[in-house]
Amino acid sequence: LTKSIDASGCYGLEKFKARGSRITSVNFSDGGRLKEIILPETTTNLTLKNQTEIESLVIDSYDNLATIHLENTPTLPIEKLILNSPKLNWVRLYNVEWNATSEDALKDVVEKLKECKGISATGQEENKAAVHARVHVTEISDAFLEELNSIFPELIVVINGVAKYYIKYVDIDNTELYHYIANEGENVIDPVEKELIDQPYRAPSEDTIYYYDGWRTLPEN
Repeated sequence: LTKSIDASGCYGLEKFKARGSRITSVNFSDGGRLKEIILPETTTNLTLKNQTEIESLVIDSYDNLATIHLENTPTLPIEKLILNSPKLNWVRLYNVEWNATSEDALKDVVEKLKECKGISATGQEENKAAVHARVHVTEISDAFLEELNSIFPELIVVINGVAKYYIKYVDIDNTELYHYIANEGENVIDPVEKELIDQPYRAPSEDTIYYYDGWRTLPEN
């Protein structure tokens, strides 16, 4: 009985329909012309890389889905995949986007991802889900945005079309001095120049006196 199908060399493949079969995974080509995918309830691994033309993905049941590995593949129902896969254990999301139905739904996704392990770019195991992506949501609290940044700093949240970045200013010992949320495209502020905080201070040693000389980097755009 064939459990896995190797279609890695089928770059011209546009439709793959396996409903009613007992396969667990398909090794699709890295890049190609896939438009329609139908997989059976026995599917345990969904891996798609650089498939940019997918119009329809149907899995008869997510009950056995344990691995989701998506790279540079837009238009997939990521929220649905994550929330409806009770056995999900391995996740890599790289350069993908999805729309969260609400802040609460996004919280549920994050809680599920916190329970998962990750997959590195070379296929090695990581301790937590690898999430390098963008999620669109109509509204989100600053508190949850801060929490998201601490858990998955490479997950960019886009609120009503505007991407938000959580900016932290730290002292030489990595103590946080200030933080705020910046919009994509803006230049980061200097909180000392704007008198939002005092100049950072470092106590002198026996032979050294320290002077504040500005920030190492202040990102632009």
